[in-house]
Amino acid sequence: MRTAIFLILLAGTYMAGAQPAAVRLSALPGMYRGKFPCADCRGMHSTLKLACGPDCAAGDYALTDMYINGAYGNTINNKTGKWVVIERRSGDLVLALDKETNKASYYYIKKDGNLQPLDKRQQPMEVSYDITMRKQ
Repeated sequence: MRTAIFLILLAGTYMAGAQPAAVRLSALPGMYRGKFPCADCRGMHSTLKLACGPDCAAGDYALTDMYINGAYGNTINNKTGKWVVIERRSGDLVLALDKETNKASYYYIKKDGNLQPLDKRQQPMEVSYDITMRKQ
């Protein structure tokens, strides 16, 4: 009887929107795009491409940032490196680019599969505009 109740509760949790980490990780590879404000240009358009191995807990990335109408016109920066997924105690997943360097950047993997940029302390950024990187 206890086993049946546990299975019903587990199924209810899954159906209520909780996705196992493996399901969310399998959907991670692909391309993400976002637009960000820029202090000395009209804006920045970013494209992040993620590729991974069989378990999708780590892989390679390519990030392209285009600065629009800056001091030198449109400027493009390309960066490649390694990424890993960090699972928090809460079950939330965080994507870390170049985690082992002092230039690491972090993104919260949202339940809808999009990426929300985080600050260097892996906390949400307090901004008044949408900075979500949306999966394409």
